[in-house]
Amino acid sequence: MEKRTAHKSKISYEDTWDDALKIMEKDMSNKKRDLAAILDNLLRQKVHERFEKRFSRDLHKKIGITIKRDLPPEKRLVVQNGLYSIVPFDTILDYNLIDILATHIQQKENQIDYVVELGSGIGINLFLIAYKLDPDLRKRIRYFSCEVTDSGRTACEKLIRFSGELKMSAEHFDYYHPDFSFLEPQKNILFFTAHSIEQIPKIDKALFEAMIGVSNQCNCYHAEPVGWQYDENVTNQRARLKPNHWKRNRSKVRRKIEKIDRWLFSRYGVGIVDKSHRFGINVEKTDIGKPGKVSINAALHSFAKDYNTNLVSTLKKMENDSLISIDTEMVNLYGKNPFNPTSIISWHKIVE
Repeated sequence: MEKRTAHKSKISYEDTWDDALKIMEKDMSNKKRDLAAILDNLLRQKVHERFEKRFSRDLHKKIGITIKRDLPPEKRLVVQNGLYSIVPFDTILDYNLIDILATHIQQKENQIDYVVELGSGIGINLFLIAYKLDPDLRKRIRYFSCEVTDSGRTACEKLIRFSGELKMSAEHFDYYHPDFSFLEPQKNILFFTAHSIEQIPKIDKALFEAMIGVSNQCNCYHAEPVGWQYDENVTNQRARLKPNHWKRNRSKVRRKIEKIDRWLFSRYGVGIVDKSHRFGINVEKTDIGKPGKVSINAALHSFAKDYNTNLVSTLKKMENDSLISIDTEMVNLYGKNPFNPTSIISWHKIVE
């Protein structure tokens, strides 16, 4: 396990969004491609990239899904409503959050002035939300894509120019030094995050204090992989784990076999070792349709990645301090990566 730092995350995501930019530019050069097709292609690309990983392929073999070399399967493992489920391979679960946010905005009937995504990457969620709205409402709202990486903001700006109709800007934003000076005060603001707080091992209360300091009309949705944080037993088990616990006590023979296995897989695409237990994660065919291991495996994955550990407790503390009121908690609602399932938490500022 390698400790996550702000610098390491930024470097990693500079590359991620630069790759996305290249895909976008290729699509934009095709005059038959509209914005919806470009965004859809980016989402599908992420699904395919995830499945190319050895761990994912071995896991799917283990649960009975047929795997052909160099081809994605017809189905894949995901999380839906807290359960492991098998769905068609190209199913895009990102739309769960998009639908929830678009519905929230529509129900507010022209009350929301700003929609602000923190850690927005290339801003894809903002575009998807905007195009779910009625045209007049879509054009009235101002959108802010708030991102720390240069490549993410550059790609977002290209999408903004390509769309040509949204009032959107790409703003520099750093979770470790939150600054909302680009927002006009006392507007009706909807903030949201989508798997960006996951990158911050310990989120500081100062972030939320800065958010509610911008306006009295402040609502927020978090779509983050924190469902395991609701389970005290799982949280305690995770706290006792040692770094690289899944690699410990391997014999020299085992390590040599794994070295040969890596060479075989890189050269010929075949392996002799089952890699489905990476990070200590374990899923059997009998676990499909059951909730038992979802949070446990998510905690193991989160530990290995050094993901966030305190979003839930921080929000609960702020609620106890009468700063916010938590409105919704949907635990392990969906997971395109079944070991990093999304929970949705919404809250609003309490005004005295």
